[in-house]
Amino acid sequence: MAKRRKKKNNAANSQPSPPSNVDATSEPMATTTADTGESLESSSSTPERAAVAATSSAAGSTSFFQSTKEEFEKVVWPDRQQLISESIAVFLMVSLSAIIFSFIDNLFRWVSTLVFG
Repeated sequence: MAKRRKKKNNAANSQPSPPSNVDATSEPMATTTADTGESLESSSSTPERAAVAATSSAAGSTSFFQSTKEEFEKVVWPDRQQLISESIAVFLMVSLSAIIFSFIDNLFRWVSTLVFG
């Protein structure tokens, strides 16, 4: 295994430099919400912003349904025999669990009648 060397912490390395593709003199960009595209900086609402928000939410729902359809197409659905065998397995496990819970319930009922009369 290779050994790692610790870097010395000097004044030149303590200040992180901005990425090379970012202009240090430019103003910071306004952040927006992912759902509506509205700016988080201003709280005033204008009719233009309301129209943009309505348009983007309609486009968002269309995009949502389109991506949902694409995901359903990726699903590998079971064949008939696998569906039947797994359904039987689930039915048997539920039945077994019900029998065990019933047995435990009757055991506690019998013990409680012995203790409390």
